[in-house]
Amino acid sequence: MPAPLTITEFRRSIGPVFTEAVQRHRPVRIGRGARESGVLFGDEEVLALVANRHFHPEVFQEGEEVSVWLPEFALYGRGPSFAEARDDLLEEVREYVEEYLGEVELYTRAPNRSDHFPFVIRAWLADGAGELADVLFAPPADAAV
Repeated sequence: MPAPLTITEFRRSIGPVFTEAVQRHRPVRIGRGARESGVLFGDEEVLALVANRHFHPEVFQEGEEVSVWLPEFALYGRGPSFAEARDDLLEEVREYVEEYLGEVELYTRAPNRSDHFPFVIRAWLADGAGELADVLFAPPADAAV
């Protein structure tokens, strides 16, 4: 296994290192000192790591209002129609992902939120690709087509 690149080596060769990770699909370890290291992955590889994290929204009709519950984040979207409740939930998810990543050190240590991390990454990458609704509302993997 190759030794991690030092931060200095990484800075000197950031372009080729990025190419190695993103275009050649090879993760690159980067280290600082003897105890700190990280890994540079391309989006495709990160998506592969979180591909088994599926969202399970539940839709409820409550009188004149529709609610969509997302148990993975314990969030609700609400509106007078499914479309509006869905859009509200999408905005709630975007806000939660931003908040989570902004406080990632705290949230990954919180017992009620630590297991959200792979779902946050999945939602964050999907939103960046314009696919958040598709990922949140994908049919279950075992659903008949």
